[in-house]
Amino acid sequence: MPTPTDQQLAEDIQEVAENLAGFRVEMTEKFSAFNARLEEKFGAVNANLEGFRSAVETDLKMIRWLGVFFASLLVALVVVSPTVAWNVSALNSDVKEIGRRLNDLTSAVGQRGARLNDLTIEVMHQGARMEKIEGRLDRVEKKLDALIRRDDPMPKAAD
Repeated sequence: MPTPTDQQLAEDIQEVAENLAGFRVEMTEKFSAFNARLEEKFGAVNANLEGFRSAVETDLKMIRWLGVFFASLLVALVVVSPTVAWNVSALNSDVKEIGRRLNDLTSAVGQRGARLNDLTIEVMHQGARMEKIEGRLDRVEKKLDALIRRDDPMPKAAD
C-alpha cells in the first residue's frame, strides 16, 4: 500500500498534471488567439502586397511600353540618320554650286551693266546727232518751201 509520502506525491503529481493540463489549454487558447491575430495581420499584409504587386505590374507594363517605344525610336533614328546625312551633304554641294553660279551670273550682270551704260551713252550721243539732223532737215525744208513759193506763180489756197 502506498505510504503517505507516496500518496502525497501522487496528489502533487496529479495537481501538477491538472495545472499542466490547464496551462496547456490556456496556452493553446492564447496561441490560437495569437495565431488568429497573425493570420488577420498577414491577411492585411497580403492584401497590401497584392495591391502593391498590381501597382508594380502596371508600372512595369508602362516601363516596358516606354522602353519599346524609345527603342523603336532609337532604331528609326539610327536607320534614318545616314539618309539625313546624305541629303544634307547633297544639299550642301547644291548650295555651293548655286553660289558659284550666282557669282558667275553676278559678274555677267556686272559686265552687261557696263555694256548697258556704254549703250546708253551711245544712244544719248545718237539722239543728240539726230536732233542736229532734224534741225538741219527743218531748215532745209523751210528753204525748199521758200523756193517753191517763189517759183510758183499762184499761191494755192490752204487746204
